[in-house]
Amino acid sequence: MKAFALAFGWSVAGIFAIAVAGNSGPQMAEIASTRAMTVEAPQ
Repeated sequence: MKAFALAFGWSVAGIFAIAVAGNSGPQMAEIASTRAMTVEAPQ
């Protein structure tokens, strides 16, 4: 279950990062990377 949650979190973070990369600049990319790290942290 934890592995599934982690994989789901990473895919969401990845989609978010890709969408952001297409739209806005470094500030949004920083938010995306912060979110990815937040997802990773609980493991």
